[in-house]
Amino acid sequence: MVHCAVNPAFFTQQPKKLQVAYMPRKRPMEAEFIRQTCTRLIGSEFVLGWVPLDNLPEGRVAEVLAESALFLSLSRLEGLGLPPLEAMASGCVVVGFSGYGGREYASQDNGYWCEEDDLVGCAHSLARAARLLRDDGEETRRVVESAVATAGRYTPARQERELILAIGSFTG
Repeated sequence: MVHCAVNPAFFTQQPKKLQVAYMPRKRPMEAEFIRQTCTRLIGSEFVLGWVPLDNLPEGRVAEVLAESALFLSLSRLEGLGLPPLEAMASGCVVVGFSGYGGREYASQDNGYWCEEDDLVGCAHSLARAARLLRDDGEETRRVVESAVATAGRYTPARQERELILAIGSFTG
């Protein structure tokens, strides 16, 4: 198996804004439902920003992830969802769906992962994570540390080693 790699030159941690980065392309209706439901759950407690990452170059995606405290994973039917890993490397708290392929890295320690298609549960988890971040909770610090460590396993060096082994197995 050859694992994907997260480019450490692009995906870095910066001071965070209380905003949600998300890629609604695969689940636009679900994204809008989660956004509206989460906004209603938070009510007037605080303002949570929302930044869609559609049709942006990798560098701009990396900038938004670096400044976003939260990433809503809308992965669906993925071989391996790379955007949640990139968000983890950027120090975001990831909330949402593994897309099945993300089960390779998704755990209760590194994000707030939801059952596939549980949109209401996802909105509640997102609102909870936003409140914890707002309150600067210890729980979210632990989640981010675990997420960064998880993403740190998906290095270009590992990918290169695995590619060399895979090619070698074909060529003898």
